[in-house]
Amino acid sequence: MDTIITMPGHLITIEQAGIERCTAIIEWARRFRNRDAVPSQPPGTVALAFFEPSTRTRMSFEV
Repeated sequence: MDTIITMPGHLITIEQAGIERCTAIIEWARRFRNRDAVPSQPPGTVALAFFEPSTRTRMSFEV
């Protein structure tokens, strides 16, 4: 199964996913655990750009 699992927004309850998506998630997890689902990528560069301050990060330091 080479299905890419995409789910917009947040998954709050398992009922939101449906049986097919739940099955795909479980199969993906099994393959990932066995390292068959994630091929190695050639060396490269990764960059992260943050355009707005993170409220979650700020609040975690203030508490």
